[in-house]
Amino acid sequence: MNFSLSVTGLSKFFGALKVFAGLDFAVSSGEILIVAGPNGSGKSTLLKTVCGLLTPSAGSVEFCEGEKKITAENRRQFLCAISPDLSFYEELTARENLLFFLSLLDRPVENVDHALARVGLSGRGDDEVAGFSLGMRQRLKYALAFLLEPKFLLLDEPTSNLDESGRKLVAELLAEQKKRGLALVATNEPAEYNWGGKKLELGR
Repeated sequence: MNFSLSVTGLSKFFGALKVFAGLDFAVSSGEILIVAGPNGSGKSTLLKTVCGLLTPSAGSVEFCEGEKKITAENRRQFLCAISPDLSFYEELTARENLLFFLSLLDRPVENVDHALARVGLSGRGDDEVAGFSLGMRQRLKYALAFLLEPKFLLLDEPTSNLDESGRKLVAELLAEQKKRGLALVATNEPAEYNWGGKKLELGR
């Protein structure tokens, strides 16, 4: 099944401040779009608008499964967004956090320990997130992404707080993503541009 994302005439303003205007792009299964640009160019705002956290000032965003449009109500079953804004419950353990998010989406919970091991958190599942470093919290986000296996994956500042092994983990996730769906990656790190075959450059 082919999945696609189409953005037409997308604009976002905060009052009189233009973040971006008139954006058009399309991404299909097997493709990764790199959203590049300096700090303040609107990368994070674009991803939030695409996934529905922000309402566009103009234009449209359309998610499709084959020829069928995915409604806004059903998008969360297909979509996973990893960003600096995603946070976990600090008083819960890593495993409890993952089980909570999986239960919200009515997803299987059998592979939680495997996902934790895969992101380098083996043996830390019963530790409270309050004691996790920023890098460990970022890895926990990717454990959730591996578990959800989304058709649409949106990554904002994907290697923030990660070491070299963590960056390789993100590359592995994107390689898998190309086999099951598509991805948007917002980054201003030139070394990460080669993750995608398409590139959208934002700027003021």
